[in-house]
Amino acid sequence: MFLRTTPFAAAALSATLLLSPSVSAATDSYTYANLHEVRVSHLYLDLSVDFDTDAFLRVQQHSNAWLSGLRALNELPTTEWTVHEWLFFINNLPLSITPTQLQQLDQAFNLTHSSNSEIAHAWYLLALKTGYRQVLPALEQYLVSIGRRKLILPLYRQLASTPEGLAFARKVYQQARLGYHPLAQGSVDEILKAD
Repeated sequence: MFLRTTPFAAAALSATLLLSPSVSAATDSYTYANLHEVRVSHLYLDLSVDFDTDAFLRVQQHSNAWLSGLRALNELPTTEWTVHEWLFFINNLPLSITPTQLQQLDQAFNLTHSSNSEIAHAWYLLALKTGYRQVLPALEQYLVSIGRRKLILPLYRQLASTPEGLAFARKVYQQARLGYHPLAQGSVDEILKAD
């Protein structure tokens, strides 16, 4: 492998990468071809990370315990959850969840007003799929303030699946459209097109 570099960068490479105790590196030869080219032969870096975790299994167990009434929401270790664990939790709740359970979740964790766009998206999508209408005012603000296609398109699609939702989506989109990127505008235009 050839690295075109300056002598300063070559020294930094040697000092930080090849001699760092936090990186396992072995070189068979390390020769300078000239001041602007460093030849590193047989450089092996072990940067493997063990991603074996049971975090999602634990979240699912907590969810199942709550859904079955064996645990209260305040007993779930949610303060320790990462965004990914929250997303797993919300995205794996059954569509048969009751309005009372949705309201309990919302009261306990303020999900309708989450400051995390990904968590809010997952919550709004679940709410739309299950008929939890209490999210609609916050969803309107979300759709006006968020323009990422990956976050808005599934919501507009879900809204467009019912006549009432389609009317709501069209009303919100009139406010939000100018703030969206042209690609997002085209995608939402297609979802909400007049019949």
